[in-house]
Amino acid sequence: MPDTTLTLTGRPIPGTVETNLCLKAYALLQEDFDLPPAQMHLHKVVPIGAGLGGGSADAAFALKALDQLFKLNLSLDALLAYARRLGSDCAFFLENRPLLAVEKGDVFEPMNLSLTGTAAVVIYPNLHVSTAEAYGAIVPRSPQHDLRQALAQPMATWRDTVSNDFEDALRPRRKRPSTPLAPPTPAFRAPARPCTASGPARQKRPRLPRARSGWSGAGCCR
Repeated sequence: MPDTTLTLTGRPIPGTVETNLCLKAYALLQEDFDLPPAQMHLHKVVPIGAGLGGGSADAAFALKALDQLFKLNLSLDALLAYARRLGSDCAFFLENRPLLAVEKGDVFEPMNLSLTGTAAVVIYPNLHVSTAEAYGAIVPRSPQHDLRQALAQPMATWRDTVSNDFEDALRPRRKRPSTPLAPPTPAFRAPARPCTASGPARQKRPRLPRARSGWSGAGCCR
């Protein structure tokens, strides 16, 4: 009988295949279920070290795919428990809806937040920031505004009330691009709050004509 394998395409992933979270997700389920071998494939599109949770999302989708493939019929609570064992933010990607994450980022509160009609523009300046570097540089501090209340207000107010502590921690360590990443256009003049998440600047804008997602994947993970 063949062994469980994971093949990779797309963006190069540091480390060995054996350390990939998709295989760790399989091994975690294998501890509790007599799973047959699986042939898994990951097409990597999300940049590495960009603070976008790409590896954590891969792990979450691997758990969901294996649950469906082997008809384990795991509840959401069970999947969340497995995901938390893989990484603090892995569980966040299971529900695919807005959530407020607290504690280590693996305890969630529901949010009455609709992003209908909104496109998220992600600018990735090809700067790699490891998770260890990001959290090693950050200085925790009390927020000036309650995040729950701030997110309940119109999006145009977020640039003044929603902040990201990674910005101040990582900005001095990274050089700014010598030229603007994109010229200003009327579509990008709506109020927005740029923030870094261990790498890229992220802004929310009104939906653009023919806006399309840049996220894609193949196989059981994405």
